[in-house]
Amino acid sequence: MLKCLEKHPDDRYQGVTELVDAFRDAAGGAGADQAPTVETVEAVAIYIDARVEGGMQGAGDDAVMDDLMTIQDVADEIFREAGYEIPLVTGTSVLGALILDEESDRPDECAGAIELAEDILAAIDEREDGDDRVHVNVTAHIGQATATTSGSKKEVSGGDLLDLVKWAPQQNVEGVFVTPELDAEAPDED
Repeated sequence: MLKCLEKHPDDRYQGVTELVDAFRDAAGGAGADQAPTVETVEAVAIYIDARVEGGMQGAGDDAVMDDLMTIQDVADEIFREAGYEIPLVTGTSVLGALILDEESDRPDECAGAIELAEDILAAIDEREDGDDRVHVNVTAHIGQATATTSGSKKEVSGGDLLDLVKWAPQQNVEGVFVTPELDAEAPDED
């Protein structure tokens, strides 16, 4: 159902036939090629968390709402260009994730996640008409996720990676916050 609500039309079902096929696949009914598989995987994640000074009560005016939408659009575009999927979006946050497969150069992928997080923060900081009441936390992490494979597509669908309270800072931070888990995996900068 979430695919029906995707922000970008190209990410939604392209017709009723495709939607019906997806329902059949999910139900394992007639026409389903095979049941989806679920596995535990490692993935890098970047969490963009926009916080409104005074809480969401201050988010009622157009300037704050426009800024929140701009932040989401900037993050969404950069994630998609980098090949990250977006398993979680709220009104004030976006989570991008990249599953690490067995062929991945793990240290390079970890370093790449940190660099991408820095690029996203720089792009957000450069946005026009940013509202001073909005603070943006950018956090980079590595952890376990539940991945669901349906056909040839593997997507993050749950697991510790989506439990943001466990790894994303609860207070405002400046710059990119790299979790200890990711910092231990990334190559040292000399």
